[in-house]
Amino acid sequence: MSRLAFFSLFIILNICFIFVKIYQHNSIIKTIYEKQKIEKEKTKLLLEKDNLLMQLSILKDPSLVEKKAKESLKLQKLNVSQLRFLSLDNNKVEEK
Repeated sequence: MSRLAFFSLFIILNICFIFVKIYQHNSIIKTIYEKQKIEKEKTKLLLEKDNLLMQLSILKDPSLVEKKAKESLKLQKLNVSQLRFLSLDNNKVEEK
């Protein structure tokens, strides 16, 4: 192998290694940006989850449920005299 061929091969290989290194670096930067984007989305979703859990706990409040049932659904508490029980033995209706 002549000296000229050796140096030209050496220069070509160095240029190829430089481009491979640049490609590697760009891939790493792209991955870091994707990671940051996913972390921001995760933070946003966790905040939304916390807000939804807070709303759920508020909506589960028994006094709020009772108030909503009375106002919008027009429900009321039953008296014991309004209840009827079915017997499992002979399916007769018993009033109490």
